[in-house]
Amino acid sequence: MESQTIIESAVKQTNELPIVNGLYFMSPSDAHFLLQDISAVVMRSQYPVDNQDVYVCFGAKLQGLIHINEIKSITIDEFRQTYEKHKIRDITRELRWGRKEPLFMYSFDIKELFKPAKTYNYQHGHFTLVTNIRVEENGQS
Repeated sequence: MESQTIIESAVKQTNELPIVNGLYFMSPSDAHFLLQDISAVVMRSQYPVDNQDVYVCFGAKLQGLIHINEIKSITIDEFRQTYEKHKIRDITRELRWGRKEPLFMYSFDIKELFKPAKTYNYQHGHFTLVTNIRVEENGQS
């Protein structure tokens, strides 16, 4: 009977896995994109987060939670044609990525905005995909 309880507990934990990944943004304007009227972000790399909920990270703060619906490889021309979705100007694209192709457009839905922002187990470094996120106990800034 005890082994059955352990198995049921493991199954319950598996079905209720916490969200552990996040996308890290380098500037406050990028991280606060949630406050704008956009439905996609553009990045130079593709990360394995399609059809997943991910945190929006800036520094040691979590700004919110989004659901990545689709990740699409795009050309510079497609980048320009989809401006209304991501609101990134061409000059900003030039500064960030030059003429690099393809770029990747992440379409998303906002699930929750954190006001105030939540703290997490932030580690210094240069990365875009943050893994193994744990929201700190008090969770507030």
